[in-house]
Amino acid sequence: MDAPPRGPSGVHRAEARSRLVPAHPAAEPAALLAASAGLDPARPAHRRAPRLPGRPLGVPRGASRAPLDGVDPVNPILPAVSIVIPTRDRREALQRTLDALARQTVPAEAMEVIVVADACTDDTTTWLRAYRPPYRFCRVELPHRGAAAARNAGAAAAAGEILLFLDDDVEPAPGLVAAHLRSHEGSADVVAIGPCLPFLPGRQDFWRVLLRRWWFDRFTAMAEPGHRFTYQDVLTGNLSLRRTLFTQVGGFDAAFGPDASHEDWELGIRLLKAGARPVYVADAVAWHHDRTDLDRSYRRSRQDGKGDVLIGLLHPELRPALPLAARSPAPWPVENAVQALAFRAPAAGDALARLARRTLDLLEWLRLRRAWRKLNGTTRRYWYWRGVADAVGGLDELEQFLANGSLARDAEPMLDIDLSAGIDGAERRLDVERPAALRVWCGDVLLGHVPPAPGAERLRGRHLRPLLARYLATPLLNARAIEALAAGSRAPMDEPAETKGGDAIDDPLLVASVDLSRGVHDLEVPPGYGAARVLIRARGRPLGWLTIPTPSDRRITAADLRRATSGRFGPGAWMAVLRDGNGAEVDAAPRDEACPPISVVVCTRDRTELLAGCLRTLLELDYPAYEVIVVDNASSDDGTARLAGELGVRYVREDVPGLDRARNRGIQAARYEIVAFTDDDTRVDRAWLRHIAATFADPEIMAVTGYVAPLALDTAAQRLFELEYGGMSHGTQPRTYRRSEMRNAQLLWASGMGCGANMAFRKPVFDAVGGFDVALDVGTPAGGGGDIEMLHRVVVSGHAVAYQPDALVWHRHRPTLRALRRQLFDNGRSFGAYLITCFRTGTVPRHAILRFAVQDWFARWILGRLVRPGRFPRMLVVVEAAGAVLGPLFYLAAQWGARRRSAPEPMAEPDAPAGHAGAERGAASQPAASV
Repeated sequence: MDAPPRGPSGVHRAEARSRLVPAHPAAEPAALLAASAGLDPARPAHRRAPRLPGRPLGVPRGASRAPLDGVDPVNPILPAVSIVIPTRDRREALQRTLDALARQTVPAEAMEVIVVADACTDDTTTWLRAYRPPYRFCRVELPHRGAAAARNAGAAAAAGEILLFLDDDVEPAPGLVAAHLRSHEGSADVVAIGPCLPFLPGRQDFWRVLLRRWWFDRFTAMAEPGHRFTYQDVLTGNLSLRRTLFTQVGGFDAAFGPDASHEDWELGIRLLKAGARPVYVADAVAWHHDRTDLDRSYRRSRQDGKGDVLIGLLHPELRPALPLAARSPAPWPVENAVQALAFRAPAAGDALARLARRTLDLLEWLRLRRAWRKLNGTTRRYWYWRGVADAVGGLDELEQFLANGSLARDAEPMLDIDLSAGIDGAERRLDVERPAALRVWCGDVLLGHVPPAPGAERLRGRHLRPLLARYLATPLLNARAIEALAAGSRAPMDEPAETKGGDAIDDPLLVASVDLSRGVHDLEVPPGYGAARVLIRARGRPLGWLTIPTPSDRRITAADLRRATSGRFGPGAWMAVLRDGNGAEVDAAPRDEACPPISVVVCTRDRTELLAGCLRTLLELDYPAYEVIVVDNASSDDGTARLAGELGVRYVREDVPGLDRARNRGIQAARYEIVAFTDDDTRVDRAWLRHIAATFADPEIMAVTGYVAPLALDTAAQRLFELEYGGMSHGTQPRTYRRSEMRNAQLLWASGMGCGANMAFRKPVFDAVGGFDVALDVGTPAGGGGDIEMLHRVVVSGHAVAYQPDALVWHRHRPTLRALRRQLFDNGRSFGAYLITCFRTGTVPRHAILRFAVQDWFARWILGRLVRPGRFPRMLVVVEAAGAVLGPLFYLAAQWGARRRSAPEPMAEPDAPAGHAGAERGAASQPAASV
């Protein structure tokens, strides 16, 4: 790319702006902004007065407009929403978007669509003239003015009260328009932002993986409870607001022409200054068919640099917070060199940037991801500085530009709040006062400050708890601990309860659970237990475990638990003190009306006593609509059928032994789209299904796994399995597994995604990838592995699997050493059989499977523990290794047995009607059935 002519040195701020705004009055883009919003074009955009009420919006000067199709010109019925779509030379993407709008759930007469063709050079304009959709439709044609002017032109032609802006490469889901309309009910200041989930087909190279992650991270952050919106969250690819609010702030600033971006961010600054209330509308889902490649992204980085300069010109208080004033993550010599090339030797810098672009292809071919990321970041930073240089001129001008800005921290008064009277009262005060910064007290103790955030919305009550967690978690936790001691704790402050450095396996451990959001109370330890193993939770989410020795009086006080929690988790335990006044649990689980019905499948064989305990916890779940299906896998008596009849759950039978055959039978019997599985030796948490449903709210997720905690640690075998072998849990942080983001070794370690004791699937995924592999059945020579093979198959098929630790079940581990030896032998042979299945089906390259089997699994996992077993008995490692060595033989035997037995029926819908008992658990009221 050739370097454009550079301006003279010593340019002032007005001259810098003139590079981005045409000088001729007739071509001034600000005039288009004024025409579209009904404002005085001679005044700055952020100081213009709104149009008088009732004056109609006009079509911008220089634009041509086609009449609305399907509208009676004599008695028009105004639509509820006007959808504005700017476009330029992307006819196929635009057609996909317009066709998707025809499938919306709102009536066609309730919406109009306005397409603004910004000097299209392809066949877009011709195609639009012949397009006849079922909804109101018009087109506006402009000379090349850029996205900001195009959106203003569409808003000027709109008749609806709600303006919904979509990009032409955004494909709306059927409920998108309805979700936007709901978000504006009863409110005039809402700015509704919907998610644009990236759809990036084709080869998932380093750039696509990075781009996908960037998009998901943006919308994940906005979805967090209490998120404080900034101007950078205002993304106009899927955004709606009332037309009166849009007119009040002056619309988009058309000074952001075709060669500058961030016009949506600048609009966001003015909206937040006007007191607008951004909200994230998770139901307004759209798919973003982003065709941005590396070269386009570098051109966009140059436009970003120009756009940030314009933002700094219009809003000087934000200059120190802009990326051009921020410190780069690159070492300062690299950043200085990049900046010097962009400002002083752009021709040489452009040549080096083109060379770096070719080098990136080589690094990707060599699979050097870390080096690729560093070089990509440096190249992107160079093009950003090129855009800044285009706008301001030289480094001296940049320094002067930054010196004239101020964060104005002292200009914003701080509001003093006292948390000793309760956080609820402080939240209500924030909703009234709406400060920009806080000074936080707890009685007479100053905890600290919440500083102002330039470009962010003013503080509301819902922001308080996350801000306390971010800035003041540790001092607040310490202040509350001091309060607890002053209230009568028996333990002195200098003698805290200590957590053992190593988990004891010699003495029985009492397993307990403490949810900090529900209050911390004394814990009584029964005789015979040497310590308590306590799962610390906050609003249902596991934070981790504490092992606390049993005191002489066999009572672990609440103060001991608080101090141990503070020492172990620190700021991560902020939920301990950020609970509401009555201690009620508040979480992200969906409301009853948003809960989809779920089928819960429990497979069992001759374990009626264990099954009874599992079913009783299932029937006590806090969930409005679900059914429980017991699959009797060839039990030797009728005890399972009688128990199912007594408890009122559904009963089906699979006469061929095998856990995966039983799971497949349960899928056939399931009436609902989501099918959850647990084992008969588990106890489920009351909110288990709520957290599964909340995770499935993301349409990308096709399977969910959860946390598996030990139900008891009474025997040496249970403690060895949980504390030394690793147990069945998979950490306390939510994760999402996608093939595009995983290496081959990570794909093959499917046991790290979850296990069969706690997993759920969307039923259509079984139609896409097939049922559980019956050759990997528990009870067959393979010894198991069907659950992890299914999770592996779902991910390699291109679907996403989410691990959600909030969805918790308690599992009864094998109580005897003999049973533990059998379990570890089965683990070795089943994992080997699973790897052979992957090799046979070719889900990942076969050479990668061989390398993983030899290097990662056998050498590092098995032989590594043989050499250094730690506290885990070496003989148990030998047992697992024996199972691994004999795995191929067992796999052949399992395949032979699977072929001899009758194959399960295909995945089909059950014949029974899908009736349900509404707000009750539903399944318990269904009569027992036998299949």
